[in-house]
Amino acid sequence: MVARGAYPSAGRVSAAAKAHRSTPMPAVPVPWAESGRCTIEALVNWAYGPQRVGASPVAGLCQIEAEAAGYAWQAASCDGVAAIERIGTVGCRIDISGPGRDVAHPIAELVAHVVTMHPEGATVREWARLGVRPGGWDKRPRFVPAMLRADGTAEWTYDEARLPARVGQQCPVMQLNSADAVNAARRMYLKWFDALADIYIDVRCYAGLPFELLPVAAKRVPWVGLVASEGA
Repeated sequence: MVARGAYPSAGRVSAAAKAHRSTPMPAVPVPWAESGRCTIEALVNWAYGPQRVGASPVAGLCQIEAEAAGYAWQAASCDGVAAIERIGTVGCRIDISGPGRDVAHPIAELVAHVVTMHPEGATVREWARLGVRPGGWDKRPRFVPAMLRADGTAEWTYDEARLPARVGQQCPVMQLNSADAVNAARRMYLKWFDALADIYIDVRCYAGLPFELLPVAAKRVPWVGLVASEGA
């Protein structure tokens, strides 16, 4: 608690703040650290996954830009005992006149810019945040119980004529991957792959990347070449 009329001097810094300043910042983990190479898929997944680039809709916006976009501008006063305590701990006044900016890696910001400029960038961004590839293109039949109990187990029905003997039980099922669903999933996969291939070309055009950028490692049509029993 700071006494009335007493203000900590600007040069007075607590021992905890000094120790924090002397501690080196940990290195930002990057997907190309070990091999010096990275695929475009891993790079995009890293940008929207661990780096969380663009997670805040107002990150990096000035006050007039945020207000024009319809976002409420948050501000806090620097007066009061709490502000004085922060000054005494840090050694300077903290500017809290708006939302914090993203601290994403510069290469993650570059990837996000290229993805945003692509017509199908939203598709790539959606799957990158999930960290998976579009699936559901395998046409092998997939069946699940049509009815489930409260505990998640399958609901079995019985032949009423044989109900006392508990024989003739059966479990109604439904097929998940219909022909229409498989075709839709394959269209989504192709849209994702082609957009990612375009983004690879655009990102590679930027000079100064500290690693070798590799193209998409996945197959463009992974269902081609499979026998009918395997889902072709």
